[in-house]
Amino acid sequence: MGSLKYFRSAEEIAKQIQTKIMLATGVWSRAGISENKVLAKQACDNFANKHSEGIFVLPQAEGSRHPWPLPISQMFGVGRRMTNHFFENGHLYDRRPCSNPITQIQNRF
Repeated sequence: MGSLKYFRSAEEIAKQIQTKIMLATGVWSRAGISENKVLAKQACDNFANKHSEGIFVLPQAEGSRHPWPLPISQMFGVGRRMTNHFFENGHLYDRRPCSNPITQIQNRF
């Protein structure tokens, strides 16, 4: 909320940052925008590269719809060992791991 009082939107801030990076380095950049840094990283890594502007907004309310069609191995923070664990339990492409009660997940680990 702090920066939004100086700019009209988060997209405007991202565009200005992209422009400054391009002018300073000649390198094109992408930006993911969301309500927390994990969803913002998902938006950047998995969706911003598919948009011509290189910016993707992923509202938290839509977070459960967008990332989960991707393989779990592409989720932020899920490495080889965790991917193997999900694979062994049949959770490769669906949203079931995130819909499990937290106590069930904690008991497994």
